[in-house]
Amino acid sequence: MIRTIIVLLITLITLPVIAVYYDAPLSVEQRDTLHYLVKLMLGVGLTCFVVSEITKNYSQVDKLWSIVPILYTWVVAVHSDFNERLVLMATLASIWGARLTFNFARRGGYSWIPWQGEEDYRWAVLRQQPMFQNKLAWSAFNLFFISLYQQGLILLFTLPTIVAWQGADKPQWWEASSRRPSPTSSSITSSRRNTAAKMRGSRWESTPTDFATEACGR
Repeated sequence: MIRTIIVLLITLITLPVIAVYYDAPLSVEQRDTLHYLVKLMLGVGLTCFVVSEITKNYSQVDKLWSIVPILYTWVVAVHSDFNERLVLMATLASIWGARLTFNFARRGGYSWIPWQGEEDYRWAVLRQQPMFQNKLAWSAFNLFFISLYQQGLILLFTLPTIVAWQGADKPQWWEASSRRPSPTSSSITSSRRNTAAKMRGSRWESTPTDFATEACGR
């Protein structure tokens, strides 16, 4: 289990670093927003750790699992000057988060006292494991996995907002489709152009007699 935890932590750290430094470069505003999000994530994670250690309720991250993504996505939307693509993503994240928060509250996950409420039964099961009988070992697991690792995961699955921000100058899919002419209109326009060209060609190929006949006919 220790190996699994170490691999997960290394993955959580290395993948974002590779994405930031070896993918498309971020602008100054985007990089500052990302740094702000990381600091915010660390603050939320450490708060969850302290509250859980004091109250012995280790489901503090569970209570925020559907709330913090809403905060992260709207932070990016605000920093992008409310780019419509990011506002759309933040709105969808808000609807998703509201649904999950309602379901979690319906199962007794929240209480009027924020740090109380039902605890996930899996943490009680894990505490019974021999390796976690030591209080220091459990506190380390609570800090690095329950609090920080899970908060890091939440931040990671909201980071596509930064990628969407990088493409903010590109048209939305509905704008691109509205600008693209339909096949019917294109074929009609092409047919009209061909007909006009043929008429002009036949006009120039007419003989002087034809022009005289046409003039007399008029």
